[in-house]
Amino acid sequence: MSNENENINLFVIEEDYRRKKPNQNCNDYCSGKAVAPILTESVIEKFEGMHMAFEFSENSEKTDAKQFAQSTNYPDSLELLESLQKVNTKEYKLLEIKQNLLQIQKTLDNNLVNEIDKKKKTIANLTIEISALQNNCQQLSKALGI
Repeated sequence: MSNENENINLFVIEEDYRRKKPNQNCNDYCSGKAVAPILTESVIEKFEGMHMAFEFSENSEKTDAKQFAQSTNYPDSLELLESLQKVNTKEYKLLEIKQNLLQIQKTLDNNLVNEIDKKKKTIANLTIEISALQNNCQQLSKALGI
């Protein structure tokens, strides 16, 4: 049933497309072809009115460059170098601290592993001693008849 509905819907869509296709008025703007804009004198005058007239001379270029450099307020390159050196120094110190802490952590981890091994050996020895003492106690109790 749903297959029949899909076929009917497809048929309706295709028929609708076929009916509307010849009726479309396709001018140059929707045909996909590039169309050059029509520039009349009034349009050109509007464009020219949008632009400011600039006069260039060597003096104006030099003063513009000076004004630009002053207006940007960029920090002095010596200040930038000093800042970079400070940041590099701080980074180096932090890396040293990190390395020292990693070394301390490694040492502490090794000490912890050694301590755990010692405790395991102690536990193993105590287990052996306890079982030996239990055997001695059992032998003594048999000998005494308890």
